[in-house]
Amino acid sequence: MKPKTFAIIAIIFSILFSVSISAQETEVNDSLIGILSVSKDAGGNITGASLEAETYDENDNVVTVSYRIEMDETGKQLAQQHDGAEVNVTGTIKEAKEGSNDRSMTVVSFEATSDEVPMEPAYDEPIIESDVPDIDETYEEVTEEVE
Repeated sequence: MKPKTFAIIAIIFSILFSVSISAQETEVNDSLIGILSVSKDAGGNITGASLEAETYDENDNVVTVSYRIEMDETGKQLAQQHDGAEVNVTGTIKEAKEGSNDRSMTVVSFEATSDEVPMEPAYDEPIIESDVPDIDETYEEVTEEVE
């Protein structure tokens, strides 16, 4: 092979290599604290989850960023245990190439930020108006007792 041909091939490969690197997603290992939102299908099965976390933009303004949680075994455990809760999640963050808002996170570990469990509704039944005490009537009773 001629030296000139070899040099041209080497230049082409280096250009292709640099283009493929710039088009890839960037991956960063990090911990985020945020609110977990879980998506379910009609049968109640978990179909996905996202973490809403606050961060800073390039102008040091606080912005909320959403990260799609990868539904591997650890991601599923996170979704099952902490829907609606504030959690500290550690994992690999993948930010898509420039111009895209698609961010995902492969979870390595997680923990609730407090001992509180997300509240479940006490009753599935709607509140009936006749069950609610009359505030005016209760006020009058308390006022009479004080006098």
